[in-house]
Amino acid sequence: MKWWLRRPVELSFLVLIVPIAVVLLLLLTGNSAQEEGIRVAVVDEDQSIYSEVVIDRFSTQSIVSVEKMNREEAIQLVQTNKIEAAIIFSNGFMDQLIDKKRAEIVELYYPPSSLTHVLISELVASEVLRLSSNVQAAHYIDDKYEKLDLLSREDKKMIEQNRVPTNLWEDAWNQSDSYWEPEPLMSITYIDGGLHSRIGETETSDESESQAWIYFEIQFLMGCLSALILFLFIFMQQWIVDDYQLGVRKRLKGTAVSPLLYIIGHSIPTMVFVLLQGILALVLIFGMNQFALPLTWEIVFLFVLYVMATFSIGTYIAILVKSPLQLQTVGVLFVLFTSLAGGSFVDLSEWSDSVKWLSYGTPQGWFLNGVRDILPYVGEGSVGSAVLLTGCALCVFTLFFTALSVERWRKQS
Repeated sequence: MKWWLRRPVELSFLVLIVPIAVVLLLLLTGNSAQEEGIRVAVVDEDQSIYSEVVIDRFSTQSIVSVEKMNREEAIQLVQTNKIEAAIIFSNGFMDQLIDKKRAEIVELYYPPSSLTHVLISELVASEVLRLSSNVQAAHYIDDKYEKLDLLSREDKKMIEQNRVPTNLWEDAWNQSDSYWEPEPLMSITYIDGGLHSRIGETETSDESESQAWIYFEIQFLMGCLSALILFLFIFMQQWIVDDYQLGVRKRLKGTAVSPLLYIIGHSIPTMVFVLLQGILALVLIFGMNQFALPLTWEIVFLFVLYVMATFSIGTYIAILVKSPLQLQTVGVLFVLFTSLAGGSFVDLSEWSDSVKWLSYGTPQGWFLNGVRDILPYVGEGSVGSAVLLTGCALCVFTLFFTALSVERWRKQS
């Protein structure tokens, strides 16, 4: 409490940092995707009917803003980080699809900072797959009719004159394409949920795209919030360093007050403050889409456990160092390393399994994987195992670093 009273400027900064940071992140993710759309450059070097169809269909997606240009301009915009991705339809795109070849017919370029290139590539791939499926079906029907000698006289004449495609081929192509409207006859939705995944019935195209973007936004914002919470606790436990420099620990050694009770008693204002700031941030994050994904008690419960875990870690670091400068230096480096490894900013576990296991060595990794497990099943009541596993892991972090803190305090007294 003394730390709070002695530093009104720092207190004002801490009161505002979480709401301001969350609002800025909401503006960053919301404005670019919902008002203008994700900026994507498209280059059509093939200039064919097929490339035009894919571009037109891709352009109608509600979450993208498509700009047509040449290759040089697109790559320059990628290099200057002005667009999320550049899609290039190479020469021979249509011919390779008709010849049932799909290797290297579409090029995708994106800057290292792009957060949505995976979503963009999936949207383009779905349209290319649609054309490829139509071609496969048309070839199959045409070949079967030719082998069974069921082709019309006109189609036989077209084959003899090497005029393709035949009327039958075009009819089969159109028939196959009609099965994709208003939505495919059979489709699945796969949602990556950390330790668990979900496969279910597909919603309509617009609903699916909107839901995918909401998942992405919430996961990204929750990752940033996890890093911010840990930073707050490390910074706000500076009173422990001040007490050490004033010799308070040695004077407490002769009293009946235990180190754990002393730390908890003086940290109650910090704990309440961070919890309230965190709950406010959660309401802002989930409320940005009118609670399209509800803020459930499971997510709040895991967040409270995460706050306890980061409180114990922040306390241990404050006891470990001997000056405010050391606390700030070690604290910032610790937050950056664990946040990067835990996937607070970018989910590195998608790149390799070794990084995924590294994330389980951080509280951010467990918390965010728990959130990813819960989000796909919001409202279905089937997240008990995910909540239990993540909750137990966060409790282990809390108990482990609490024990280390008490032991370190006693050694320094």
